[in-house]
Amino acid sequence: MRRHIRRVVPAVLTATALLVPTAGAVAEPTETLAAAGSIVFVRGHNVWVASGDGTSVHQVTQDGTAASPYVSPTQSDDGTIAAGHGSEIVFLGQNGSVRNRLDPPGLMSPALNREIDGPIRQAAISPDGLLVAYTISVWGCVPGEQCRDHAVTAITGTDTMDLPMTYGQTYLWSPSWVGDSRTIQMNLDDDLAMFKDLHLAPRSWFMDIETVHWSEATDLDDVELSPDGRWLAGVRGSGTSTRIARYGVRGNARSGPAPLAPVLACQTAAAAGQASPTFSPDSTTVAWQQGGGVWAAGADVSTGCPAPSLLIPNAQAPDWSATPFDPARGPAPLPGPQPGPQPGPQPGPQPGPNPTPGPQPGPAAFSVVKGPQVRGVAKVGRVLRAVAPRLAPQPAKVSFRWMRNGKPVAGGAGAAKRYRLKAADRGRRISVRVTATAPQLPTKVVTSKATAKVRR
Repeated sequence: MRRHIRRVVPAVLTATALLVPTAGAVAEPTETLAAAGSIVFVRGHNVWVASGDGTSVHQVTQDGTAASPYVSPTQSDDGTIAAGHGSEIVFLGQNGSVRNRLDPPGLMSPALNREIDGPIRQAAISPDGLLVAYTISVWGCVPGEQCRDHAVTAITGTDTMDLPMTYGQTYLWSPSWVGDSRTIQMNLDDDLAMFKDLHLAPRSWFMDIETVHWSEATDLDDVELSPDGRWLAGVRGSGTSTRIARYGVRGNARSGPAPLAPVLACQTAAAAGQASPTFSPDSTTVAWQQGGGVWAAGADVSTGCPAPSLLIPNAQAPDWSATPFDPARGPAPLPGPQPGPQPGPQPGPQPGPNPTPGPQPGPAAFSVVKGPQVRGVAKVGRVLRAVAPRLAPQPAKVSFRWMRNGKPVAGGAGAAKRYRLKAADRGRRISVRVTATAPQLPTKVVTSKATAKVRR
């Protein structure tokens, strides 16, 4: 839902009426805002959660740093929080307990004619918590064009990593969910909002130039629809010309064919750092990142532009869901088949007097659901990436050691998740050994299949 992690600068926010059906509409007095649900956001490189009215906050993660920050937190209506952390999507509860982690594979970029891989730039979890849309990007240059970010967006289940083609891969940005089977994604080359339904190709909805006079057309990004489908918010412009735009929706944008372009009703004053519009569960309030905090205003712009107020200070990248604020709340269980009815007790031989207790089960152990993998091209100078195994139960910690013809590669480079192939690797086969640990479980060591021989 967020394309850029923008530098946030203090700014005074005002509401300016544009294209309102009644001439001369002005900002209304600040109203009492919706307090339903909870809002996840970023503060100090970590994920936090706040009550819907912003009066209570709680830190969810503790391990985010400037070098490895959490980005783009998003929360489903069942209380599952998803956030990007390096190359992984982490799923956790408001209490900070981690349910699982997914490390997406590299995705093919036709423009660059190569697979791209890297940190998660954006994540958006579906309201039912079963799917997550994610975006990765790299800076690249195409002959005859300006160098720029190239993005690929895909969707996967939240329990296990699906192949990108399962639900359809796009070359768009800023996914946001409309119900559980439709996303809005952004074509930033054309300032175009598009619908991407599961398993279907993207379809155009509207361009920025369709909502303003052609001379005022600008960048359009980060569009989000209110849960009731009546209102829309998005980011117009860039840099110090950035505004949060608010629209009235014409027709049904939640399903079926694309409706007419929405009507731009009002927008904030231009200022850098405005981003991440998000609506309250009851669609009465819209919030966004602005001036180092999260601001909010009434969502109804049919008769004017309600004035905003500061909701959460020192906060970025908000996302609002129907989940109540509860710092003790753990993550929702992994999706999967539910157990059927259990059979009742069956008659059988009765034990004699003073039966001797049987042996008690020993400690549990990890089982390997899917082994580790090495991704990348086995060629000197290229980078290989380790994909952690899927184990049950989920390990508390995994570590990596790269192997050259079955022997450990020494040093820090050999213990990283990514490994750049060197001249010493030429003619050898490379694998990765993964060590998993968790309290009260024996350590599990799993080794991937080896690559082909490394080429020059």
